[in-house]
Amino acid sequence: MAEAGTTTITITTTTAMKATAGTMETRQSEARTITKRNSEEEKLAEKLKREEEERIINRKRLKDSLLHNLKQVEENLKAVAIDGEVNILIVTQRPNLARTIANVLSKEEIKEFEGIYKPSPVLCFESKFRGFTANIKITSIENSMYTIRFPEECDLATADPASLFTEETLKVPVSAQLCRHIQQVSRKADMLVLWTDMTADGDNVCFEVIDNVRQHLPSPADDYIFRAKYASLASKDISDALDNLVHRPNEHESLALDALRTIDLKIKSAFSTFLSRLLVEKFPTLEA
Repeated sequence: MAEAGTTTITITTTTAMKATAGTMETRQSEARTITKRNSEEEKLAEKLKREEEERIINRKRLKDSLLHNLKQVEENLKAVAIDGEVNILIVTQRPNLARTIANVLSKEEIKEFEGIYKPSPVLCFESKFRGFTANIKITSIENSMYTIRFPEECDLATADPASLFTEETLKVPVSAQLCRHIQQVSRKADMLVLWTDMTADGDNVCFEVIDNVRQHLPSPADDYIFRAKYASLASKDISDALDNLVHRPNEHESLALDALRTIDLKIKSAFSTFLSRLLVEKFPTLEA
């Protein structure tokens, strides 16, 4: 009986020790988990702190850059201003946008003239810009000035569809009269402001306009070309866009869009030519 009692006590003691050990391991594991979690939280907090400090530094750099660029704009205009007056040409992507901007920026009566391209009138008025008296002209294009197509000697009716992928393409004016209109109104301009859509298409239009205006701007022309950045057509956003002219058109976006349109033209033309010939072979009566 004594031996049985001893055995029972030994088993109970062993079980208790194992339970105690298990509890201790569990608590140690929980402690390690808490320590690890705290360490991760500290690392995350430190990372967020560094990111916030970087954002503050970057915002300061951007602000300093904008102030520097704005001062540079003023210096450039001082070099071309006559009796404190500058001539600013604003070109928008659509006629209704030109009128909206003119109504916001003009402090006095707007004089409207009919250019050689009738859909795009010229709106003239006087305003203030960075301490100068600004003689502002606003005109517009109609979405785009150029289109991409194959040369006239490339006959899609007889061309090999596969050869169209290596065929030369041309960027030609949609309207020669529109190009002459933009060239004409840009004469005597001291500064060009491009007010186009905030997209790659807008950048593309900017360079179409620049190609027709550059020759009339002061040298170096790039110092007098700006792209208005605006969030909406609310009066405040339009005024703010003119007061913060430091942005330039993005040529990479423009070239990328030209490439995309060229590829699109070649794929559509090759497929259309191939499909037309296939249908004529299958259904000869279609040719008639």
